[in-house]
Amino acid sequence: MLSRVRRFIQAAGDPDAGVLLQGAAALICIGFAVWLIFSWTNYPDRYAQAIEGWRLGGTHMVELTLVREDRTKLACAADVQIEDVRCEFRRNEQALAEALDDRRKLRPYKSVKGALLLGAGLWTSPDLDRAPAGRFTAVCNFHILGVTRSAAVRWDMKGEFIRLKETLPVGRLEKLRHPQMIALKKWRDPSERELSTLIAVVMIVGGVILRVQGVGAPAYFTFDEHNFANDAHFYLAQVRDGNDHPPLGKLLIAVGYLLFGYNSVGWRFASLCFGLFTLLIAYWLGRALFESRRAGLFAAACMAADGFFLAYSRTALLDGMLVCFVLWGFLAAVSARSAASVLSSVFLLGCATSIKWSGVMAVVPAAAAIWALGRVPRVWVLAFGLVPLVHAVIWMGALDLSGEPSDAKSLFSLMTKLYDKHLSRANEANALASPWYTWPLAYHPIVVKLSMVGGKWRYASSLGNLVFFAAGTLAVIAAPVGAGLVRLDSRWQKRLPDWADREFMTRALLLVLGWLALLSPWMVARGRFTFMYHYLPSYGFALMLVAGCLAALERARPKAVFVTFAAALGVALYFAPVWAEFTVSYGTANMRLLFDPWKP
Repeated sequence: MLSRVRRFIQAAGDPDAGVLLQGAAALICIGFAVWLIFSWTNYPDRYAQAIEGWRLGGTHMVELTLVREDRTKLACAADVQIEDVRCEFRRNEQALAEALDDRRKLRPYKSVKGALLLGAGLWTSPDLDRAPAGRFTAVCNFHILGVTRSAAVRWDMKGEFIRLKETLPVGRLEKLRHPQMIALKKWRDPSERELSTLIAVVMIVGGVILRVQGVGAPAYFTFDEHNFANDAHFYLAQVRDGNDHPPLGKLLIAVGYLLFGYNSVGWRFASLCFGLFTLLIAYWLGRALFESRRAGLFAAACMAADGFFLAYSRTALLDGMLVCFVLWGFLAAVSARSAASVLSSVFLLGCATSIKWSGVMAVVPAAAAIWALGRVPRVWVLAFGLVPLVHAVIWMGALDLSGEPSDAKSLFSLMTKLYDKHLSRANEANALASPWYTWPLAYHPIVVKLSMVGGKWRYASSLGNLVFFAAGTLAVIAAPVGAGLVRLDSRWQKRLPDWADREFMTRALLLVLGWLALLSPWMVARGRFTFMYHYLPSYGFALMLVAGCLAALERARPKAVFVTFAAALGVALYFAPVWAEFTVSYGTANMRLLFDPWKP
């Protein structure tokens, strides 16, 4: 039995064998692990029904700002009693004859979103005995028992009751939660190579933590989430979606609804799982392409500690899933040693195309990898002509699921309308838009999530790690220039580093080709209606090239690699608050998002 387990683990670490099956198994394991964590910790309860209106029997996550004195200052006056909870004062503002304990006593509260409510039971939590002396934020569940239309509220013991005209929900405040701080230990090691390894591992572990923590906040749609989350819900309701993109990404988002319900955890679950899975794909791809475990480790670390990938792992958007399938399909092509592996690449790139049409451009580097590496007969390059067929079959299945006509003619008509819709937006003005040639310079990253918590802010900026961003841009320029000079005059080979031999340059040029292919649609189409998130798949190829260069450079200059990773870790720590939605002041955020195009 142990030998079988050992053989399975060894096979799982070998990207050359069964890339599609191993990747699918790994993705299922990641999804299952995330589901277990969220289910055992009742994590989705924090965000349950967060976008619905108040309704009897409903439970809502509310965020309140309080001070200790609110326990005695806050009061309400009303004659209504619902179950065993009621106000401490009657409608005529006379105190009740009986004393009410905190479990039964209603008090008025205002959420950070400005919603008024009457709640009981908040101050029974022992955590509030350890609350700070100043104003603090409390997150809890509000279970609605009923409503009242005749309440008066008092916000201070010396103040007067204010008669309210609106209807207020009445209920219990339960499951109080406080943010937790995680302390990290400092490590030291005399070896520069081992220090680089340690930093890479810290980056990966830290990247996983930053992706998972607080992914359900805010408990409402931000940026473009409503487009895809609502369409995902339409599929479950078996009605037609909004036809803004092909269906696969929205169908994957719908899986989260089946597990956690229609709430922020549900609609961000798929993006989180694919964001985590992309780190594993990066390791496999770096190892397979450069035949180096170090390259795999560095590739996973680069993606883990990059805000561009981190932000799209925490939002119900399609781009994180797109880049995952693009790199997964390219990995299958790089690792291909049989017809089945090539067909796996075809299927995965068909899935990428079924998330966003731009994914079809990944066929270019995948086919080039089959041709250049020569591990299978080159005639199998023709198999990539089946990618549109895979795309069509997936879309027909989605149409059938939503009760729409799913024949080829109906699909062609639908795709034509979508194509015309995208082209018609080419000249639209948008404050978040930016031209393609500014993306490698990180000129205009988008803040994809922004929310306010108790007077402070939570940012999820898609600004990349500036060290890796600069290195990636330089690498995709230097690789073809170096290869071109060597092609023109072989004497240039002597001026290049020893590790930049012909074999390495071939693999580097495959990544540059992938970078260019995924960028090319935005060079020639959509006019000025282009956004920096369109650069994410190209940036994935650039980071793979950076990882390969660092792994090769380490053999000759380990100190340079260590300094690079140390600088990248420092940048990640500095920008983490505005990548992973830490609660920060406006000034703190501006210290990091220095330039106007970086700000929301």
